[in-house]
Amino acid sequence: GFSRRHLAQLKSFMPEAIEIETTLLHDEKSCCMKPEVLIQLRPEALKLNGDKYLALSKVLRARVLAFVESKQE
Repeated sequence: GFSRRHLAQLKSFMPEAIEIETTLLHDEKSCCMKPEVLIQLRPEALKLNGDKYLALSKVLRARVLAFVESKQE
């Protein structure tokens, strides 16, 4: 499944486009506070043209490829 580690990896590639907010919510069943993570994609932060989510995926792909290529040297 998708973990916080995966989220951290994505955030490291696109810090300006991924916003993460953690809050505590009261769980009535267990009477405990449980963490809730709100994740928002902010394609407008990258000033993209056209379909913002398609462009966002292209930017992510380019950054991941650049990272992989830099590690192969």
